[in-house]
Amino acid sequence: MNSRAILWAVGMLYLLMCSSLHSCAQSALPAINAVTDSGMVTLNWVCQYDGIKSIAVKRSVDSNANFATIGYVKNVSKGAQYYTDYSPIVGTGYYKLGIIFNSGLSWSSNVCKVLSSKSHKWLQTAPDPTQSHNFTVATPEATTTATHTEQLPKLTIRLSYPDMDMNDASFILPRFVFIHKVFGHVVIKLPVVNFKQHIYSVRFFTVGGVAVIDIPHVKIEESIIDKRNFGRSGNYKYIIRRDGVLFESGYIKLAL
Repeated sequence: MNSRAILWAVGMLYLLMCSSLHSCAQSALPAINAVTDSGMVTLNWVCQYDGIKSIAVKRSVDSNANFATIGYVKNVSKGAQYYTDYSPIVGTGYYKLGIIFNSGLSWSSNVCKVLSSKSHKWLQTAPDPTQSHNFTVATPEATTTATHTEQLPKLTIRLSYPDMDMNDASFILPRFVFIHKVFGHVVIKLPVVNFKQHIYSVRFFTVGGVAVIDIPHVKIEESIIDKRNFGRSGNYKYIIRRDGVLFESGYIKLAL
């Protein structure tokens, strides 16, 4: 065997080894893998199907039931896909995917067990309830009438708001939906009191009224939606319903 044949054989062996390692690193649907790092859990897989409408990421403390949707995969095109849970369950958690095709067919992936020893340190921060808007107060001096009757001063307040392409309702400070200070993801934090006695649903819309994300039943008090699931920067309206009745509505501004 000459040297050229030996080099060809070595090259083919190297390619086969690389292909084998890649196939082990990422599983093909309906199988998924999970990697934990710095208090975060990243799911990864390879999608070999076309015509997928949505892929929902579901999480549970029980491997058999009680799965709740925590987010949606942004890019559902054929190929390598992933989703990162920035606030995983401390301890043992279980993940699976809910896949819906354009034809209406739906099915689930395998259940992936993950052990997370700690939560991400940056996710311990919460919005500062004492933060106030920047405003200036102009108080004119008190004046008196000709009969020397003292007049009460008139108070004028001018509020300085950020530039946004929405109406005045957008300036109402939301209570249950806000943007994470560090990562910029959307955080939904619902009331803990009697939480399981109600059914909460959350929908996000563009300014033009086009639905972007729909969560029919929020089953955990605090959840995080990766901002990349919205697709683009801009202003979005949200509506929270409790038992089908309007609970809160407002606006958020995302920067991808």
